[in-house]
Order: sequence, then C-alpha cells, then structure tokens
Amino acid sequence: MGTIHKFLYAMILFIHITLVVSGNFFEFFHKCTQDSDCPSLLCRNKSELPKCIAGFMCRCPNV
Repeated sequence: MGTIHKFLYAMILFIHITLVVSGNFFEFFHKCTQDSDCPSLLCRNKSELPKCIAGFMCRCPNV
C-alpha cells in the first residue's frame, strides 16, 4: 500500500513541476471571451499578444 502512495505522490509532483516549468500552468486555467480578456504577460515574446481561442482558452500566436 505504501508503494502506491509513493507512486501517486511522485506522479502528482512530476505533473506539477512539468506544468510550472513549461510556463503553461496558467494557460490551461485562464478563461476568456475575447482577446482583451487574456493577460498580456502570457506570451514569452513581449511583442506578441495572446489570442482567445474558441472562447475558452488564451494562446500565444506562435504556439
């Protein structure tokens, strides 16, 4: 039983670190209805502005 708990803990930790390091953690959870709802700091290239895709997700144009 302890092995399962260690495995689940390791998987949760790995997924969390992967999302945070990749910079996409907030991108998955930010809802939008129009382009102006997207945070301007979302894109790594400061000259790009994020776009609202399908009314529920903000994405940078070059991703």
